[in-house]
Amino acid sequence: MSEAQRGTLALVMVAALGSIMGVFSKALSPSLEVTQQVALRCALGAAVLLPLAMRPAARARIASVSRADLSRIVVSTLSIYVMAISLNTFAYVNGKYGAAATVMALPFSAFLGFLLYRERFSGRQIATIVMASLGAVIVIGASFAVSWGDALAMLAALGSAFFMSLGIMSQRGLTAALSIAEKTFLMLAIAALVLLVLSAALMGFGQDAPHLDGRVLLIGLIAGVANVGFLFGTNYGVKRVHATIVNNALALQTVFAAVVAWLVYDSLFTPNEYIGAALIVLSVLLHRRTVNPPRP
Repeated sequence: MSEAQRGTLALVMVAALGSIMGVFSKALSPSLEVTQQVALRCALGAAVLLPLAMRPAARARIASVSRADLSRIVVSTLSIYVMAISLNTFAYVNGKYGAAATVMALPFSAFLGFLLYRERFSGRQIATIVMASLGAVIVIGASFAVSWGDALAMLAALGSAFFMSLGIMSQRGLTAALSIAEKTFLMLAIAALVLLVLSAALMGFGQDAPHLDGRVLLIGLIAGVANVGFLFGTNYGVKRVHATIVNNALALQTVFAAVVAWLVYDSLFTPNEYIGAALIVLSVLLHRRTVNPPRP
């Protein structure tokens, strides 16, 4: 199996993990506000990786990380966790599960690949992007006008899609000075710290205090492990494939989310949502050829 194929499989895993994040969001929402639950998930994910990060060699590499790498890690962390995950948590809690996941599959990765890295696209690649976009638009159109609450949730999902893609694509510039585990630990630890400070500040403006018990901590731990897998997959996959593959592999989140919505919430897509999801899957199948980007 080539590096590009392994990278694609890693990103498909990321899409599968992304599709179940809303289950954790909904389960934690009665006890924790959005920033509180994302902070808990990040903190527990970082705790899982702490033994690896505390090894002497790992500590030395983390302590000597370059300013450029640290800046990219901070940008990626703020984009993925402080913005994208917080927005998608709000969208999952307040909107329709499958529709929110579909909006999050919009092809921002491809556009950011062009804007940030000047990647060039063939006619086939452009066609697959258009097809994935059309599929997402069909799903959005089917649910956007249901209510103001659904509209706000879909806008949050749209913002989440942009910031998630920005955070994932920002990892392209990271050097190999840190291992994937070390980069993941740093991202989760930074995110937890920022979100804990933000949550404390919001409590000063009247936000409810968190309600922690064994059930909440267990769900938070499982979600934290899922966060670790998510970042491992993106760190590994994003450097090994073209931006269109990143885009279309992550678009599979729509399909996985449809299965999760049916299994967990007994919720099915409408006919239009099925059509949109089918177009997204077809766009992935038609994109047979991967292109390795230049290594930074």
